[in-house]
Amino acid sequence: MAVRLLYASIAVLLFVLPIIVLSVTPIRLLRGVAQDPDLGLLDKDPAIEDNALNEYIDDNSSIQYYIEPAGILHSKGDTSGTDDDDHNVTGDPLRPLERAEVQRGPINGGDDDSNELVEISIPAAAPIDKMLKAINFRRDDLPLWESVQGEVRFNGLPYHIKGVNWFGFETDTRVFHGLDVHTLGFYLDFLRAEDFNLLRLPISLAAALNLDSYPSYHYFQDPVLRGKTVRQLLEIVIHEAGARGIMVILDMHRARENEKFELWYTKEYSYDMLLDGWNYLLSAFKHRWNIMGVDLLNEPHGAARWESGDPGIDWNRAAENMTMTLMQAHPEYTGLFFVEGVSNNYPYICFWGANLEGVARRPLDVRGNGKFPNGNRRVVYSPHTYGPSVDQQPYFDAPDYPRNLPKIWDALFGFLEQATGNAVVIGEWGGFYHNQTKLFIDEFALYLLERCMSDNIFWVLNPNSADTGGLLDNDWTTPRRHRLKVLQIVQPSPSRLFFDGEKFVYKPGAYANRECDPRWRLWLEQERQRLHEGGYDVEWEEEGFTPLVQSMRHSQEQNMREQKADIVREWAAQEDI
Repeated sequence: MAVRLLYASIAVLLFVLPIIVLSVTPIRLLRGVAQDPDLGLLDKDPAIEDNALNEYIDDNSSIQYYIEPAGILHSKGDTSGTDDDDHNVTGDPLRPLERAEVQRGPINGGDDDSNELVEISIPAAAPIDKMLKAINFRRDDLPLWESVQGEVRFNGLPYHIKGVNWFGFETDTRVFHGLDVHTLGFYLDFLRAEDFNLLRLPISLAAALNLDSYPSYHYFQDPVLRGKTVRQLLEIVIHEAGARGIMVILDMHRARENEKFELWYTKEYSYDMLLDGWNYLLSAFKHRWNIMGVDLLNEPHGAARWESGDPGIDWNRAAENMTMTLMQAHPEYTGLFFVEGVSNNYPYICFWGANLEGVARRPLDVRGNGKFPNGNRRVVYSPHTYGPSVDQQPYFDAPDYPRNLPKIWDALFGFLEQATGNAVVIGEWGGFYHNQTKLFIDEFALYLLERCMSDNIFWVLNPNSADTGGLLDNDWTTPRRHRLKVLQIVQPSPSRLFFDGEKFVYKPGAYANRECDPRWRLWLEQERQRLHEGGYDVEWEEEGFTPLVQSMRHSQEQNMREQKADIVREWAAQEDI
């Protein structure tokens, strides 16, 4: 009997002691979550259709963390290395990580020499892996696009945008540039291979008012494009883009080939004529399933203001009226309305289309129609911004450049998603990737990640943009890999939407910065609660950003140092001469 009691006592101790240890083990998380084998953060879903995603889950599911009684967090399975402090780390520098600190507290309030702080790296696996399988919609479910909770959404689901501009239709050629070098399919295949899912297509009002006119040159590599009108060429472009899962935004870019808009009317073209142009375009293309939106007017500037009280120059009033008029005239249109900013220099000198600070005082108020009673859910704010290669603003010469730029962007448009609930999609940004402009591009890429604004449309595909260059080199063939790499970091997992002739197939993609995902934040809070109920004391801390961004910051600072060294060497060489 005594032996049985002894065995029973030992069994009870073995059962109770771990509970006591865990109940007094506080966990301090730096935007991460420590995982024990029972939490199943990276469970593979057999229904997931994306093989690449399954491989990612397979690669990471072996790295599960658990707490031993000594209070040190270990990993189960192999890791790719250790750092100088013998902490587990991953070997993939492009995979975002979360830093977490786990500290074992004294048992029962006593002293314990084994108490120590251990910092680890936790794989940043998406908590919504099961959402990443393809979702099918019926043939007659024309995509409904909305701008809500800071997101562009397709039929209520998030759509992560990686877009590019391709110009030509707004110029005197009235067709994309580059089609004399390669076929249309060559360029669209390139965009598809680089994971672009949106094409912004600039056009002039003169062309929109005369869709049955012909382009000014006919040297096409595609025989099928020869002899076609502007309307027919647009139809082909939209169709071929859709065949590759690329959405299209129509952009009213110029008044005529050699005349840019300052306001929404000119001496030759009235406001009513601008509406006519949009009516012609929507009548022709609103039933195309991959028309995501229309950009009402490119870069209002000069006299244009936001809520000055003068209806002749208040762009916000004109944008509201245009949106409501077009919604009423085209109730079948299910796309978005993109609204850019102005350029008046408050609080900072800024680029055309960049200044949306007036929205803080007077957001757009769009009354809907019977089908869409809340017109504000159709509005996307779409600022433009550039670096020194486009225009040398005073703040590009500041001693703390480029770190001085985020506060400027915050004032101009960075506040919009939280203040209005509408999505923000950067409609144009870019430039030559060297010298001061490279610093701008790197800083803006980091800004988009940190501010949860990764939806963007890069300027431009064309290499013949004089002050920015493009994604292709001057031969219209060779990709500019540095710019493409930056865009891949800003939006690594864009959404995909296809129509296979019978149904729509939608793949959600993922947030570039998972902390921007409201579903992630909800899930993380639920996990925190689970840990708390399991005896863990969880504290949240904010400390910097993900190592990916920290690495980019380090690279940027290194580039700045190298650039300054080059300047010094160049100056010394000149002095020697």
